[in-house]
Amino acid sequence: YNVRPFKQKDWGIIVKAGLLSSGGARYKSGIFGLAFRGNEPYLGSTIDLSNMFLGMLTAHKVGFGFISSKSKSNVSLNIYGITNYINGHLNDASLYQDEMGFNAALAMSGQGLTTTKSPHYKGLGVGIDANFFFKVGKPDKPSYIQFSVQNLGVGFLNKNVVRYEMDTTILYDGYTIGNLTNNETIFGKDKKITEEIGLRNDTISKAVALPFTVQIAKIIDEHNTKQIQFYYGIRVYVQNAAIPMGYFGIHYRTKSWFRMGLGASYGGFTGFRANLYMQAALKKFNVGISTSDLIGLTGYGKGYGLSLGIS
Repeated sequence: YNVRPFKQKDWGIIVKAGLLSSGGARYKSGIFGLAFRGNEPYLGSTIDLSNMFLGMLTAHKVGFGFISSKSKSNVSLNIYGITNYINGHLNDASLYQDEMGFNAALAMSGQGLTTTKSPHYKGLGVGIDANFFFKVGKPDKPSYIQFSVQNLGVGFLNKNVVRYEMDTTILYDGYTIGNLTNNETIFGKDKKITEEIGLRNDTISKAVALPFTVQIAKIIDEHNTKQIQFYYGIRVYVQNAAIPMGYFGIHYRTKSWFRMGLGASYGGFTGFRANLYMQAALKKFNVGISTSDLIGLTGYGKGYGLSLGIS
């Protein structure tokens, strides 16, 4: 805060470096069932595999910007060295099996992009981070609203991006010992699988949007001495496989060192979740413990995973 590039402003400077890693997947219940239950429950029916998605981006991130010493609002311009990129869609896809399981038909239409193994940096990107804090309410008892944007920008991938496209229907009517001894695939002898399923590929350059996040929220004010504060907000992950997330919670503090909070959220990459945290605010440091899967821990409702964090 004490480095002032503009004497007439209360701006300090920010220098940041880190790793950005963002991924998501959207899948149908049928593919989940095939993976963990096998195909027997689906005999004599058609499994819908349409509108599935898998994507991931990783990058090194370096940024420089300004911060207000009064409000703590800040903005930074970032450079991203992209190290990996994957993006795949199945548009229209389905799998049919007869009641005996002897005959099947797989229809697939989709495309995919992936970077090659070399070089280390697959492209460069540029983006911004911004955090703005606004004081609202009574002057003697203010509340604070945060508006935040993270990683808003674009990346430029070099010519090491492989693009795959596929639009085909595969019919299967049994597989015999003779197929194995004659070195055949299910498509016949001496036939390449990529040709038979209609998979085409080429190498391209591409500009991609960085996976950014937007949030507006009422936040906890640590300088407020009230025992109970409420926090709430909306967070949007602007990428496939995510939906807007709303959250709400209550924060309790004693007059000395103890803090705790209980909250709930819906959206993002999942459905309903409940969370709990406890914190000791000591003179020189804070220590806390938290979980984002309170529903899973208690055994009520559905719990897809357990999380426990210590900071």
